[in-house]
Amino acid sequence: PRPTAAQRQIQPRQTQSQVIQMLNGMLGPDDVIAVMTPYMRIEDLTFHRRVPREEELWFRDLNKDPKHNRWDACFPPGAGSPNGEMKARYRELVTFEALEGLVTHLSGLRDERKHILVMTDGFRLYTKNPRLPARGQPESGGFPIGGGSGGLGIGPRGGDRVAGSRIPHDCEQDLKDLSSLDHSGRLGQIADYARRTNASFYPISLLRTASDPTRNLRLRGAFENNSTVLMQSSLRDLAEDTDGLSIVNTTNVEPSLRRIVTTTSSYYLVGYTPANTTADGRFRRITVKVNRP
Repeated sequence: PRPTAAQRQIQPRQTQSQVIQMLNGMLGPDDVIAVMTPYMRIEDLTFHRRVPREEELWFRDLNKDPKHNRWDACFPPGAGSPNGEMKARYRELVTFEALEGLVTHLSGLRDERKHILVMTDGFRLYTKNPRLPARGQPESGGFPIGGGSGGLGIGPRGGDRVAGSRIPHDCEQDLKDLSSLDHSGRLGQIADYARRTNASFYPISLLRTASDPTRNLRLRGAFENNSTVLMQSSLRDLAEDTDGLSIVNTTNVEPSLRRIVTTTSSYYLVGYTPANTTADGRFRRITVKVNRP
């Protein structure tokens, strides 16, 4: 099936605009913030005093991956095609790699606590699907080919089939690689890494409205989290494992968002070197003072 809204790793525009407006009203004079999308180069990450309002920043790279065009040519979307699941698995892979890269980058910037707000609909946490490659095999009448990246060339249009044609090797390899993904423990690994580098996650996943076609979406598949409840549960675990806070399954974002900003603003890391260097295991009494209220 074609990817649904629940397969996207980012919330709708109205959700982002709402969060942007609230955050900009809560950020203090000492706060800095940056916006990153899964396909962004970590070198392009820039910190600001306010959240950038360029909405195209949030959406510019969601559906422009050249691999998508390639897979559309090799595995045209439709009933029984592996196209939708391939893209969903790949998006999740890219997102997890981006999160790990972000944690690494932030750990090199400062020792103090880093706070990462993740806007998402939740994660499927795909596991191996040995049945997926079989869905990409050509039908007996031939396999459709078409224009695409990577030198596939131009084939017949209008759904014509070419007898005896085969799936290009790169597409076949991508299908096998994606079918073998196992993300069952990936979020736990990311949480462990973040905890070691003093980073906390704050997932934001708003409640779907009654008119939203993906509300309470249940998917038929044994190789993924197949309900909204399970996907959101993984977000709560990510927050708890990193001493963060999750905003999940609600439309009343402001109280939780304000709590996040309050607990993360003006965060200090205090270092202490004892004058008494005797390693006797005893407690030392210290006093910490600040020069403002």
